[in-house]
Amino acid sequence: MIISGHGRKTAMWATNVGNEHGQVIMSVLTEGEGASLRPMITGLVSRYKQAAVNPPRVLYVDRDCCGPATVHKYFQQWPDISIR
Repeated sequence: MIISGHGRKTAMWATNVGNEHGQVIMSVLTEGEGASLRPMITGLVSRYKQAAVNPPRVLYVDRDCCGPATVHKYFQQWPDISIR
């Protein structure tokens, strides 16, 4: 994806959220990873809560799955989720 105009060079990272069927249900462009993803994750957790749907049991990530600075801290409302 190429961003032009005023937003040029502001998005350095693309994050996609997919379901069990391989369909992308959300895509977010940010200036970086980590804390920049907090609004997306907060919105995702909120959508599940508002829909009264059980959260996913497993979350697959391509990095930051383990250690003290992981994505676990953003999913505190889903204590039973397994992040791999």
